[in-house]
Amino acid sequence: RDLTINKLQYNSVGLLGRANEIRTLQACLDRTLEPNRRTKEIIMISGYSGTGKSALALEMNKKVNSAKRRAAFVTGKFNQYRSGEPLSAISEAFGKLCHKCMLLDDANE
Repeated sequence: RDLTINKLQYNSVGLLGRANEIRTLQACLDRTLEPNRRTKEIIMISGYSGTGKSALALEMNKKVNSAKRRAAFVTGKFNQYRSGEPLSAISEAFGKLCHKCMLLDDANE
């Protein structure tokens, strides 16, 4: 069953129409997971409302989680009602990352 919302089309096989963006995000993940690589990457997705940014991020989250590798996926979303806080999405994402790191520390003890 196909469902079209704004400009994106969803069906049972997943997100359609974003193959280029998914390839770019997959390349970023692959680079960060190279065995001897010491650098990390932060990916920020921007665009107009209703264009599928969240769906694209969720697609990438599936890839990170299914990889079962040393990678972390966190999100932060800009809230129009917190417009007085221009970095609120970044702050939210780093808060989630810190929380994940604390959970890892607790598990390793």
